[in-house]
Amino acid sequence: MLSLASPLIVSCPETNPVLAATAFPPLTASPTTFPVNHDSAGQQVSLTFADSTATGQFFVLKSGMNVTAVPIVNGKATLPGGLQGTVFALVSKDQTADDASTIAGPVILRFPFTSSVANT
Repeated sequence: MLSLASPLIVSCPETNPVLAATAFPPLTASPTTFPVNHDSAGQQVSLTFADSTATGQFFVLKSGMNVTAVPIVNGKATLPGGLQGTVFALVSKDQTADDASTIAGPVILRFPFTSSVANT
């Protein structure tokens, strides 16, 4: 029987290729879960990350096929309307979400909705 106390993978062979993934500094957001069927417009999220005192940063939200960037002011971001389900977010130097501009993240925000809510 497999015990959850012992790790499933202990080590990898040195011949394995390096993963093509970049680990960015951590990002903490509060809150991360919102009430069911609640409009996200105007809601504020407090952000904590290593370089949070710099100006000109953006909170970039990936929701479905949409990417939206909102400015970070005094460690907070004001959310746009229409966010539903699971939203991935990060902090960026500009309004893009590419590796070169990413400062911290990602973080997951949850906007639960019932089956009777229209997709906007």
